[in-house]
Amino acid sequence: MILKDFDLVNLCPHDVKIIADGQEVVIPATGEIARCNTRYIRTGEVNGIPLYRMLYAGTYGLPEQKGNTFYITSQWVWKNNKSRDDILVPAEKIKDGKYIEGVTGLAIPVDAGKDW
Repeated sequence: MILKDFDLVNLCPHDVKIIADGQEVVIPATGEIARCNTRYIRTGEVNGIPLYRMLYAGTYGLPEQKGNTFYITSQWVWKNNKSRDDILVPAEKIKDGKYIEGVTGLAIPVDAGKDW
């Protein structure tokens, strides 16, 4: 699949650096960030430490779909918007020790339970 002439809008809080085929491409952060709303519901304790259920309750900062535009977001944002076909996520991380240097590309997420 080769797609051309698409706008890539990075809604991550950081630049996305792609290292592939001997080249580096940086997709700068826009300053607009797509995030998940979360709620924490205390459910008990484990070894005296509070234990919570974490509920993802929708997202904010994700624009409406627009033709010829892909939005780069976190996997959590995609998981809350699985019906959207305009979301890409950073692919495999390239690490230098414990630090992330970049990613191998962008990924089209699929739900393995349904689409794999």
